Amino acid sequence: MHALAMGFGALVVFAPTDQAASFVLMSCSPGQFAGKPAEPNGLTVACGGSFNLCGYVDQSKNQVIPWRFEVALPFSDGFAGVRINGKFGFIDRAGKLVVPAKFDVVAGFTKGLAEVVLDGKAGVIDRSGNFVVEPNYARAMPFGEDTVLVSEGAWQAAGFNGCESLRDAKRTLQLDFVKNPSPQYRLWHVRTRSLSSEIYRLRYFDDPDHLLLWASTEDNNLGEFGLLRSDGTWQITPRHEDVSPLTDGFATVCNLKPTPSDPSKRKVCGAVDSKGDLVVPIKFDGTFYRRNGLKLVRNDDKKGIVDISGQLLGSRYFDDARLAEKGDVSIVRIGDQWVGLDRRGQIVANPEDGEILSQCPSGIKVEKRSGKFRFVDANGKPTESYLFEQAFLKLDCDRPTPVTLNGQWGFVDTGGHSLMSKPSFDNVYNFQDGYAAVEEGGKWGVIDAKGRYSAAPQFDNLRPDDDGVFAIDVDGRKSWVNAQGQQVPEPTRKKDRAAVLACGEDGGHFFSTDTIGQTLWGLAAADGTVFVPPKYRALRCYANGLAWVADDMRRMWCQIDTQGVIRNPAECSPNFNGRIIFDASFEKFSDDRYESSVLWERALLDYGRGVRKAPPKIVGSGF
Repeated sequence: MHALAMGFGALVVFAPTDQAASFVLMSCSPGQFAGKPAEPNGLTVACGGSFNLCGYVDQSKNQVIPWRFEVALPFSDGFAGVRINGKFGFIDRAGKLVVPAKFDVVAGFTKGLAEVVLDGKAGVIDRSGNFVVEPNYARAMPFGEDTVLVSEGAWQAAGFNGCESLRDAKRTLQLDFVKNPSPQYRLWHVRTRSLSSEIYRLRYFDDPDHLLLWASTEDNNLGEFGLLRSDGTWQITPRHEDVSPLTDGFATVCNLKPTPSDPSKRKVCGAVDSKGDLVVPIKFDGTFYRRNGLKLVRNDDKKGIVDISGQLLGSRYFDDARLAEKGDVSIVRIGDQWVGLDRRGQIVANPEDGEILSQCPSGIKVEKRSGKFRFVDANGKPTESYLFEQAFLKLDCDRPTPVTLNGQWGFVDTGGHSLMSKPSFDNVYNFQDGYAAVEEGGKWGVIDAKGRYSAAPQFDNLRPDDDGVFAIDVDGRKSWVNAQGQQVPEPTRKKDRAAVLACGEDGGHFFSTDTIGQTLWGLAAADGTVFVPPKYRALRCYANGLAWVADDMRRMWCQIDTQGVIRNPAECSPNFNGRIIFDASFEKFSDDRYESSVLWERALLDYGRGVRKAPPKIVGSGF
């Protein structure tokens, strides 16, 4: 089964090496900021087209600023950062370029200031594009109207080539502290153009509008944190050994407290409000998070709930607990029963009971009941007596849905009834084309939509493949069987092959021509319009207005722009074409790195057009 993950503004698709479509795609996503307006009722980033460029749409999805930018950032403070021909500038809401595109990367404006990177160094500009903090730093993050957090050194890109971004202060201070417990910052004061002599370790507290940060000074040997104002004075002097950001008006603070069994390790926690004042005493054995005016706390393997006065609701801890998202009733577990706990500490009805999680047009629903799940009909009457431990939150309305009971797997049909008397399988796959692979007694078989075996349990391994057949391994050799367990030829994988040649929904597709006995590749739009002539032995889809192509003259992979011109010859690479793979390697086709990478891509494209039986391999154990 395939898995999707997002990271570093990139789309990553993993497929295990023993599966048919065994390859990795990782490329910068032009739409990494799509659908996320930074300003209320503002314009939203939208990307697409043959070159995967970006523009902006209004709340009705009407295009206001056309797709013409390689990267588009959300609007903030009336401006939005955009990348044009490899450099960033800023546009206004009319799409007019108001700050020239000359920067390596930019962040959004806040209170009239924006961090930018120029020639590998960070500084800060005003709305006219003038530097108020010269680009001399690794980071230069505005902190209010007059203060900038600066750290020495050169800027380190977050993300690979083409996907670079400037993390905001919250993510930077949280992630930097994890990677480096001693990140060092100074305060640059814009009006006086002066730099603080004090060096701080910083952690995020709240939105910069509050002008407070958790800070510890370099000479604080205990590493204690206090709340630092933007002018360099203390709101709360350093006194807490561990701190967290403000959430729902409260922030967790912790200190180490000696105990008879461990005189140095016990961590006790409480909470402060938005001003840094202690509102929950530092006495609880670990805290998790706060929501809706409540806080989850721990005592060994038990959990409790504390209100804003610091009172432990119900004066006890429970086997498990979940805070109320809204309203007055949280959820706690006593033994195997989930019940409600109100703000008075009283046990009440579970507010989740009867909550509908999924519904089919037929009226069949899945609802919560005592922390478990049950199926009900259109009138709310249970269709089965069982409370299932697990059920797919999205019902398969056209086929049976997997469920678990007492650790065993089974299925509920489209009418809400169990396919068998009760779940009895060790493991299952979803139904496909009317059949499902199931494991019973250590062997795999196939059942139909009535729960009857079409192929008795007999296989050591069995998994659904393409075209309604199943893959098995016998003595290290892969073969295929149909739903009756009879051997059949390998499936044609038409969908997999078509996906290889497609560049998104509206990004066109690969096509090839044979010239002098050699296959050359290009790109065409859905209507057949050619926008990259077939002159390359291999190439990739466009992303952010750039596409990697195999340049045989240079013996390197280079990025071409929308005009087909190489963007930056200095960034050409002999074996990097935008694909990134972790803990594994691409199948080797040649001792020459460039030639091997080209042949790998050609093998993938040949698989897509149906002249190669299997895609090229990923070698390694990382999947």
